[in-house]
Amino acid sequence: NCPLVASWFARLGGGAGPTKVVFTNIGRTLTAGDCNGDANVLTVQLQNAGSTPTNPTGTTVINVTSNSPSETVYSDNGCTSGTNDFTFTTAQNTKSVYIKDNRKSSPTWTLTATKSSGPDTIADGTQSITINAGSVTRLVVTLPSQSFTDGVGNSGSVINQTAGSSFVVTKISATDDYFNVNTGYSGAKTLAYVGPGNAPDTTPPSYTTSVSFTSGQSTTTLTTILYKAETTTITATDGGLYGYASSSLTVDAGALNNYQVVAATPQTADVCFTGTNTVTARDQWLNTRT
Repeated sequence: NCPLVASWFARLGGGAGPTKVVFTNIGRTLTAGDCNGDANVLTVQLQNAGSTPTNPTGTTVINVTSNSPSETVYSDNGCTSGTNDFTFTTAQNTKSVYIKDNRKSSPTWTLTATKSSGPDTIADGTQSITINAGSVTRLVVTLPSQSFTDGVGNSGSVINQTAGSSFVVTKISATDDYFNVNTGYSGAKTLAYVGPGNAPDTTPPSYTTSVSFTSGQSTTTLTTILYKAETTTITATDGGLYGYASSSLTVDAGALNNYQVVAATPQTADVCFTGTNTVTARDQWLNTRT
């Protein structure tokens, strides 16, 4: 019965073009900044209504995008040839897709495959992707008036501080190379700091060195006092590791405390001083007040 066979064949999608694009693989879990490569390849396939791989009736372009703000799609397993468009000829129904994403997901990002050109009516396909933070490579110091965003880093202008006056570092975050917080960095840590110098009277900076972390971010009040008037950065390290310079911080001289008089020598009694003679206004730590 030819009409019956034709009807059944059509119902299975045979003899016609594809009706949908699907990702045939299971969900992937990747590390931020890593190419998925062949071990975690994503496979995009054109299928008919019966989910059978089906070649298009004409050249068809499938566009693959992500809702992640930092994901790039590639056509090669080394993630060097970036493209969102995958072209299927009438002899093809399957393509390999590779990605690299620098932003961790919470909990997943979604890839969407959409027909952008071609003669067949093809429904979109989607695939969930989990991106985890990489290993800790940075302790990111967030200064007063700044805010830290996971996966983005610090933002906001830094407020000047005054020599000898305490202030609180907003937080320290343990991140990978892309500012994704690594939540495995937790517990009591002993940190060291570099950057700010000693005051002219040799008074060294004062930092909070015993710091507790929960899920990758400090929970201790980070009281800090800098004594040298300068523009500098603060770098925190754990056992000499993970140092990452903060934004620039300007420390202004403290309140007027004394004057430094420097006179050329020799001078003659009862005669107005000659040469270069200076009087410098200074704070308690001998920083010059300008």
